[in-house]
Amino acid sequence: MNDRLKETGRQIRTYRLALGLSLQEFAAKIHKSKASVSKYENGLISIDLATFYEIAGVLCVSPAKLMAAPTFSENGAEPGSRAIQQYLYSYARKGSKITKSVLDHYTGAEGNVDVTFFYDVPAFDQLEKCRGLYEGSMSKEGPILNYQFVNRRNSTEHTFLCCMESLDNNGHSMGLLSSISYTTMTPNAIKVVLSDTQLAETEELRELLLFNKEDIQRLKRDNMLTVERQ
Repeated sequence: MNDRLKETGRQIRTYRLALGLSLQEFAAKIHKSKASVSKYENGLISIDLATFYEIAGVLCVSPAKLMAAPTFSENGAEPGSRAIQQYLYSYARKGSKITKSVLDHYTGAEGNVDVTFFYDVPAFDQLEKCRGLYEGSMSKEGPILNYQFVNRRNSTEHTFLCCMESLDNNGHSMGLLSSISYTTMTPNAIKVVLSDTQLAETEELRELLLFNKEDIQRLKRDNMLTVERQ
């Protein structure tokens, strides 16, 4: 089996399920049979160019991302390749659980960084089961990381992530994730940790994700919500 076909099929399946589309619904949208779509997703048959672009359009994703290689090439990240994967952690009071999310970074044609944000996944190998799928971009100025996203299931929701790289270069960044809560229909911001590696879901991580006394004191003093750089 061609490895590129297999990887492309895996990407198609991940995006389809993340958007909540059944095999039947997706097949109808691209005017193919369920059997053909299943073969595409399992890398058993090649996809003609017209169908490939139609698939990308239905999934609201660039064709390059569907073909993206999961690692660096020997000469660095090529345009369209999946350069890195990062892990985002937040804490949900409702359910009292640490929420795990994944950010896939892709190298654009002019060195830009496109990012797919899989929000709230049950496990890092189950991106297709995310609660929210977002597409956006990242810019970096010194230690500051800025992300902008649009919800692919509801384009009226725009989400922003701002992080500061750690002082000791430990691969962890503290930040704020802000958006509109569709539960209360109000703007909100949550404290997050962005990591280059997967972290153990410990009490220490939970405490790091909670707004503490110092955070509240700064809020009262400065009338703005901030998090300390670690």
